[in-house]
Amino acid sequence: MNIFVAKLNYRTSSEALENLFSQYGEVTSAKVIMDKDTGRSKGFAFVEMATEDAGIAAIAGLNETSFDGQTTVCKKQSQGLSLQEEITILDQEREDIKISCKKKLNLLRLPYTGEPFYFMQSSSRQSSPPAL
Repeated sequence: MNIFVAKLNYRTSSEALENLFSQYGEVTSAKVIMDKDTGRSKGFAFVEMATEDAGIAAIAGLNETSFDGQTTVCKKQSQGLSLQEEITILDQEREDIKISCKKKLNLLRLPYTGEPFYFMQSSSRQSSPPAL
């Protein structure tokens, strides 16, 4: 059974998480997800238990409990997606948020009229405001 673990302390390691879950049964894998840009934990992880019963027991015993100073959330992994698919979805959501923020930051006020306008920056060249 695959388990999604959220609200982790950013200092929690995969090994510590594996040790925590191993009290409920055999842990096949435990992986704290790291940000590829900063190398820092994203505060969530995936744990794979060898049996469904061990997974259910781990969720029941660890959901909403304190671990490394944080109250963690444990849920059965949704939608039957693989670990890599879950990571890809979460990374895409993060990129969408970055793009949305960048677009909002591109809102400018013209110095003479005070009317807002947008300009988009492409990856190959930067657009400039229209000449007045």
